[in-house]
Amino acid sequence: MDIEDSSQRPDSVQLVLHKGVYDVATSALKRVGVNFGDELVGDRGDGMLIMLPPTLSPPVLLRELVRGLDDALSDHRRAHNDAYRMRLRVGLQTGLVARDGDRWTGTTINELHQLVSADEVRQALKAADHANMVFVVPDSLYTGVVEGHHPGIDPATYVPFDFVTKHRVTRRGWLTVPGAPGAPDDLAAGGRSGTPGPPRTPGGTGGAGMRFENNGTNHGTVVQGANVHGNTFGR
Repeated sequence: MDIEDSSQRPDSVQLVLHKGVYDVATSALKRVGVNFGDELVGDRGDGMLIMLPPTLSPPVLLRELVRGLDDALSDHRRAHNDAYRMRLRVGLQTGLVARDGDRWTGTTINELHQLVSADEVRQALKAADHANMVFVVPDSLYTGVVEGHHPGIDPATYVPFDFVTKHRVTRRGWLTVPGAPGAPDDLAAGGRSGTPGPPRTPGGTGGAGMRFENNGTNHGTVVQGANVHGNTFGR
């Protein structure tokens, strides 16, 4: 999970948001059935990476995590004025990770970080001023879980986009804006920048992918690990 524009806020506001993102994560994980204190957390200052147990059902995790985060962010907004408003970019992923003491590494984490930091993900959140968050998953999780039409998960609310990593590898991600009536209009209509990728029609939903250059470092995912075999969501 990554807090939007955290580094641009005054120190006193950053302190409140740092505490707030932990409160939001605790509330959301409780809805999933996980005790936040029992999990492995990587603090990123303006966000976090959390490893979750592999016993969680991916459809249940995806559905309840999105709902729980959106509800908790709404509660935070009602309790604070606009200066302390907190909006998130959140990614969820499953895959292999390796543990080295208190550090976690792996291609799965790196790819999700790049995905959550992608320009189109940032733009989608900025364009949706009403929204609390943008939620993004890689293509593998979309085809493996979202497309399954599980209860409470609507593939029609997800929009695809392609991006090129700093290592010149093309990846595809899918994003949704909780609370929006449908897929984000700017991406569904072709986005504001980039070259359209190949069309795709998943589960009855049409949408052209987007391609753009991304040289930044991302923040956010959920991982299923080898040394840590589990799910994870984070900055």
